[in-house]
Amino acid sequence: MRFFKRIYIINKKAFTFLELIIVIIIIGLVYSIAISNLKNSQKTQKINLEDLRESLLKYQKNSQKLQYTIYGKECENSRLIINGSQDSNQSLILDKDKDMEVFKTDRYGELRKIEYPNEIIDKKEQKVCLKYTLYPNSSGSSYIVFYKNRYYVFHPYFEKTKIFDEKEEALKNFLHNELYPKGSDDYQKE
Repeated sequence: MRFFKRIYIINKKAFTFLELIIVIIIIGLVYSIAISNLKNSQKTQKINLEDLRESLLKYQKNSQKLQYTIYGKECENSRLIINGSQDSNQSLILDKDKDMEVFKTDRYGELRKIEYPNEIIDKKEQKVCLKYTLYPNSSGSSYIVFYKNRYYVFHPYFEKTKIFDEKEEALKNFLHNELYPKGSDDYQKE
């Protein structure tokens, strides 16, 4: 019995230096893997068209040009291009609506539907439903978008997206842009 007690006491001594180093290395590896997974697991953020501009402003850093494209047969996909290269970590997802229509006004103040050309995205030709660009100076594309039976008015400068039920109301709000900069041919010469 004394012999077994003596062996138990001898084996109860502290870890060897080599065992301690191995345990520290294992803890370090587990920690680095866990931290890298936390950084890469960015949650996808469901957005609505009303918050599109504000959501893109959160992505914009150091005077970047952002282009958010909604594409697909039923406008179910999206991608974010930052300064010409696609952001693979893009996590902004808009609910799909195949009846999305984008309008601009012509020189007479009449609404004209914008038909975007198809683009090659992920090696497939895709229908483009909307391209919204946020420029380095924080100005953005200016459109009227018909989406889920409502009209969304996107102004180019620092205004929140406005929502209307009637096309005429949206057009009236969109046309208040007399104060926005114009090209030289838009001014009357006296």
